[in-house]
Amino acid sequence: MATLVLPISELQPVVDQAKLKTECVVVRSRSERANVAGVSVIAVETLFLKFTFGSVVRLQKRAISGLVQRDFSAMSGQEIKSLADSIDRLVAEERELLRKAYGLGSEIRVWWNTSLVRLAAQVEHLDSIAESLHLECDDEASALLGLAADSFVKSKPFEMQSGSRRSALPHHR
Repeated sequence: MATLVLPISELQPVVDQAKLKTECVVVRSRSERANVAGVSVIAVETLFLKFTFGSVVRLQKRAISGLVQRDFSAMSGQEIKSLADSIDRLVAEERELLRKAYGLGSEIRVWWNTSLVRLAAQVEHLDSIAESLHLECDDEASALLGLAADSFVKSKPFEMQSGSRRSALPHHR
């Protein structure tokens, strides 16, 4: 589990730093008077955030890859729940970061837009992983999902045959 905790623990300080810098840019950009010092701070922080958001995206890509490749069968329910809770906290922090970043004007945001788009997609991916892990820890939910899957397979015998290429989902044209 240490290989999974490490990327998540590496991400948190970078996300925290990005939130602080983003807040600084938000506050400065809302100033009623533009002055050289204020504009300079915004410019420096904007460039700093370009690299910070890139770092978050790279670290998060590594964390997601580790989570997707991980075999969770050797982990206890408590370990899985703890990991899911850590991911939930990270997702909440990153959603707050994205909310702040998207609150800025496009003139500033253009410097980080590529990273913000990737980060938003990664946040949703992490949220999905966390939800799956929470379901894995919930015996009642796991049993209900198993019953639902079994019921679905039994109700669609032709579509689910191994030799059939037909989809159980309707085709949209």
